[in-house]
Amino acid sequence: MIFGILLWKPQVSVAQNLNKLLEKEYKNKLKEFKKDGWKIDSDRSAEVILLKHFSKLNDNENLKVVTGVSSNCKSTNICKQAALNNAQNEYARLVSGKIKGAFGSIIKTNANRPQEEIDKMVGGLVNEVEANVSGVLQPSYSV
Repeated sequence: MIFGILLWKPQVSVAQNLNKLLEKEYKNKLKEFKKDGWKIDSDRSAEVILLKHFSKLNDNENLKVVTGVSSNCKSTNICKQAALNNAQNEYARLVSGKIKGAFGSIIKTNANRPQEEIDKMVGGLVNEVEANVSGVLQPSYSV
C-alpha cells in the first residue's frame, strides 16, 4: 500500500506579484527622487503623487508611460509644456512607426500601387495621428 501526502501551497496570483513589483518600483522611484534632490511639482506630497501614478498603472494594464523631458526653462510652466510636447512627439513617433509598418505592408500586398502613392497614404494617416495625440496623453506628474 502506498500513502501519499499532498501538501497544498496556495499559489500567489499574478495580481499579487504585480502589486508587489509596483510597490517595489514605487519605493525605488521615491528613493531616487529624494536621493537626487528632485521635487514633484504639486500641492500633494511626492508619496501621494507617485502612489496615484502607480495605482493608475496597476488598475489599467493598457496604460503606457511616455516620458517628456525639458530643462533650463525660464519658468515651471514653460518646462511642463515643453516636456508635454516632447512626450507627445515621442508618442506620435512610436505610433507612426507602427502605422507605417503595418499599413504600408497591407497596401503593398493588396494592390499594385506605386511606392509614392503608398507613401502619401501612409503619410496622411501619420499626420492624422500626430494631430490627435494631444488628447491621448494625460500628464501624471512633473518633477
